[in-house]
Amino acid sequence: MENLGALAILLAFCAAVYAAAASVVGRLKQKPFLVVSGQRAVYAVWGLVTLAAGVLVYAMMTSDFRFAYVAEHSNRAMPTLYKFAAWWGGQEGSLLFWSWLLATYAMVVTFSNRRKHREMMPYVIAVLMGVQIFFLILNNFIANAFQMLATSEGQVIAADALRDGNGLNPLLQYPAMAIHPCCISAMSASRCRSPSPSARSSPASPGTAGSTPPAAGRWSLGSSKAAASCWARPGPTTCWAGAATGAGTRWRTRRCSPGSAARPFCTPS
Repeated sequence: MENLGALAILLAFCAAVYAAAASVVGRLKQKPFLVVSGQRAVYAVWGLVTLAAGVLVYAMMTSDFRFAYVAEHSNRAMPTLYKFAAWWGGQEGSLLFWSWLLATYAMVVTFSNRRKHREMMPYVIAVLMGVQIFFLILNNFIANAFQMLATSEGQVIAADALRDGNGLNPLLQYPAMAIHPCCISAMSASRCRSPSPSARSSPASPGTAGSTPPAAGRWSLGSSKAAASCWARPGPTTCWAGAATGAGTRWRTRRCSPGSAARPFCTPS
């Protein structure tokens, strides 16, 4: 199964390179079939990264300690929530989680615009896949989550060779903190987007309700992260929350006690 995960992210890297190249070349050479093949390569990237993430999560859930990542960030006594949160509990897994988020956003953008913005979308796909290629390079060659534990002779250890793993970072073994990195990653990855031509041609006035849906979505994720941080940390702490509007972003702070939620401060600049 470890070979399946490693092969999936390697093929995803190749598919991302092809998607970026095919989209640009197809647009410049006026070859619509090549552009369509680039779009379908984006779907393939999402499917392959999802497969790789599924392999890692399955290894977490089944306590397969042949995986070095599973042995380092999971153990048998952990609840299911924390076993799943161990997906982004370490560097290798969090980078794979980030790649999956990017692939998901790219797939949604490509599918929802498959019959719209035909002149712009090849370049949008090229930019999205350029970012995806960067993270897949990290997944494949720098921080691979599918490295296996081996004996001194170089043989992969048996499935029952280790009785237990090290477990998740204690700072993440709290319900709110378990989703904290997830909210940060989703908020940051969602910034890799391209505004639609209609949004660029008719900017909304500052403070108008619903004027900036993408910004509102990112702000909502950020506020969720702030609320989780404020609720999870013991003792009084400072929580930051801000509202992104067409005129800018204003940030304020508040002191909050344990168990309270961080209320966002929405004030137009």
